[in-house]
Amino acid sequence: MVDGHEDPMTAGGPGGPRPAAVADQRQPVNEEFRELLHRLKRIEGQARGIQRMILEGRSCEEIVIQLAALKEATTKVGMQVIGRHLERCLRDELAGEGTGQQAIEDIMRILTKLS
Repeated sequence: MVDGHEDPMTAGGPGGPRPAAVADQRQPVNEEFRELLHRLKRIEGQARGIQRMILEGRSCEEIVIQLAALKEATTKVGMQVIGRHLERCLRDELAGEGTGQQAIEDIMRILTKLS
């Protein structure tokens, strides 16, 4: 629970509560989290706009331009999520007397999935 509200990232959905292993990796709701959700809602709007363009028979070039913008927007969100993860992993590993190597390996693995 965050600020008297249930954390949407750890709350149980239609399938009930999430397993603890998954819930433990979730972050509390904060301004950065809200910004990510706002960006994702804009991306959702872009995708719906592209659907409308296709239904309206708009030109291939117009559609491709919008698809490129959608791809860029999702990449930016992905990079923001990765940055936050990197910060947390490095902080946690260095606090535990680690070298940061595991965090770097994790980030490299995640980056290859985004590309």
